[in-house]
Amino acid sequence: MTTEDEGVTVTQDLGAAPMTAADQAAWVADGSPTRWRQGSLVIEAGPGEVRVSPARPRGSAKKAFYPYLLAGHPMTVAALAKLPTDPATLKRWLGDRLETNEIFEADDHTLFQAGLDLVFDLPVPVAVRAAAYRMLADVKGVVSLGMTIDHLGRTGMSVGFARKGDGGNWIQTRLIIDPATGQALAEQSWDLGTGRSPAAKGKQVSSRLLVSASFTDDNPPAVTPVGRG
Repeated sequence: MTTEDEGVTVTQDLGAAPMTAADQAAWVADGSPTRWRQGSLVIEAGPGEVRVSPARPRGSAKKAFYPYLLAGHPMTVAALAKLPTDPATLKRWLGDRLETNEIFEADDHTLFQAGLDLVFDLPVPVAVRAAAYRMLADVKGVVSLGMTIDHLGRTGMSVGFARKGDGGNWIQTRLIIDPATGQALAEQSWDLGTGRSPAAKGKQVSSRLLVSASFTDDNPPAVTPVGRG
């Protein structure tokens, strides 16, 4: 069992597949390759090796280790467990943290992203996650997108936040949630064009899927030796 300031990171590349029918046709026409390059990035069609590595950087002092980042500030599991469970209080707490961080600009988008981190990425208690959902519903710019199906075929309620990126395109971040369980299912990024306002339809540019999330007292997997795989 790990302590609050210890841990491991388990990663596996699940592979890539064509997203649309046109992509599928182009892939087949190219000989259905199992590996290809996109610039300097090598993309594999099949899943890669499961890799386990220490979460703490080598040589880092134990007292200085913070495994998580929220609103631009490092956090421990113990600190995450003490977050406000009232939506309005949580919103003020995150706003104060965003105002004092040195990474992100404090605005509605970064507040939305902090709430998304709480429900999608971070190991927080159920009451904190529930407060984060209620807070997200109150963030200016968040819109309901109705029921959506993710890439695993799971149906959930979708909400989105759009902002104009540095390249001039409207980029909408979407969060898909299972309304029956409150479990976050997927985070998607959509390009909604370059107009004066976001287009009603666009092109999906990326997606992250959450298959399962839970706490455990089990020992972590063995660390993958450096240089293997």
